[in-house]
Amino acid sequence: MKSFLFISGMFRSGTTLLGRLLNAHREIGIATDPYLYFFKSFRNKIAKIHKIKVDPDEPLNDYYFSIEQLTLFNEIQNTSFDIAFNSSNIDKFRKEIYSGGINYSPLIMPHLDEITGKTYKELFNSMLGLLSKHYGDDDHKIIGFKEVWTDEFIAPMARTFPESKFIQIIRDPRAVCASKKASSRAYPWLFLARQWRKLAALAWSYQQRNWDFSQRVLLVKYENLIRNPKKIAKNICKFLEIDFDQQMTNPRNFVDGRGEKWLQNTSFGNGKREFDTDSINKWQDTLTDYEIGYIESLCGPEMKLHGYEPQEDIKKISPEFILSPPKVFNKDLANWIKRYVQNDSVNVSLQTAQEQIRYELLNYKDTQSVDKQLIETCYLFCKLFMKLAG
Repeated sequence: MKSFLFISGMFRSGTTLLGRLLNAHREIGIATDPYLYFFKSFRNKIAKIHKIKVDPDEPLNDYYFSIEQLTLFNEIQNTSFDIAFNSSNIDKFRKEIYSGGINYSPLIMPHLDEITGKTYKELFNSMLGLLSKHYGDDDHKIIGFKEVWTDEFIAPMARTFPESKFIQIIRDPRAVCASKKASSRAYPWLFLARQWRKLAALAWSYQQRNWDFSQRVLLVKYENLIRNPKKIAKNICKFLEIDFDQQMTNPRNFVDGRGEKWLQNTSFGNGKREFDTDSINKWQDTLTDYEIGYIESLCGPEMKLHGYEPQEDIKKISPEFILSPPKVFNKDLANWIKRYVQNDSVNVSLQTAQEQIRYELLNYKDTQSVDKQLIETCYLFCKLFMKLAG
C-alpha cells in the first residue's frame, strides 16, 4: 500500500518546483494542483454545519479580523474528513475539479467519474486512487499531490489519514509579492500579505512539539532549497524514510503534469531548468521602497519568526500606510478576485488600520486582560502571539 504525501504553501513560493523535485524520485509520484475544489467544498460543509455564511465559490479566507471566520478556521483545525458528503452534488464537484485542475494534472481529468464517496474521507480516497493510477506506477511507495493556499487542511488530513505526511514550503513574502507584481494579473497587497501571514502562522504552529501531528510535517524554506537542493532533498528523503535519489537534484529531468519536460514557472522572463539562485533577491529590484515597507509592516512579526529580517524595525503601522496604502488599480487585477476583495482606497485604508491592533497587542503590558478572541483574530493562535510578544 502506498503512503500519502501532501505538499502545500503559498503560490509563487516554489511549491511546483518542490513537487517536480519529489516526482523525480523513483519511488514517488506527485501531481500538481488537481483538487483545490475538494478543500473549498469541505470548507463549505464545515461552514454549513456551524451556520457560518460563506459564498461557496469564494477563495479560502485568511481568517483575520472576523470572529465568524475565526470560528470557521478553528472548526477546520479541529475536525477530520469523516463528514458526510452530499452525493447529489457529485456532478458539480467533478466539474469544478475539472475546471481547476485540467491545466495542471490533465491525466486524471478524463476519469473523474471514478470520484465517488458518501463522506469526504471516501471522496478523498477515491481521488488518491486516481492519482495512483495516472501519476504513479508499481515502483512508487509514495503517492500524493501539491496544492497551493491549502495549509489549513493539513490538520484534518493528518487526523483522517494516520500514515500521511506533509511538506510545507515558505518563502520571503517580499519575494512572493514581487513575483506576483511581475505577472500579468495583480492581486491587492493586503490580500497577499494576509494570506502569506496565515500560512506562516500555520507553518509555525504545525512545527510545535505539543501539536499531535508535528512529527509528520516538514517545513522547507524556498531559499534553502534553491541554494542547497541536494541537502534539502536528502533531508526530505530522511523525513519520508526513503533513500536519496540523485535525479531529485537535476531539474533537466523534471516533467510536468503531461509527462513532458518541465520549465520553471516564473514571472521574470523565460522559465529555467535549473535552481535559480537569482530568484532569491529579485524582490529588491522589483518592489518600491514604499511597497517593501507596507509588506514588512503587515508581515514583520511572522517574517522574523521564520528568519526573514525586515529592513527596518517596525513597531507600528505608519500613518501613511493607513491613509495612503500602495494601490493596485482595478484594471490590473486578476478577474476572479474582483468579486471577492474590496480594492477601493477607503476600504483598503480601513482594513490596513485594523493591522495596528496587532502591534498594540504586542506592546500591551496587560495582555491577560485582553479577550482571547481578539488575540486570535489578530494572530490566529494564542501561542503564536505569546511567542511573538516574547
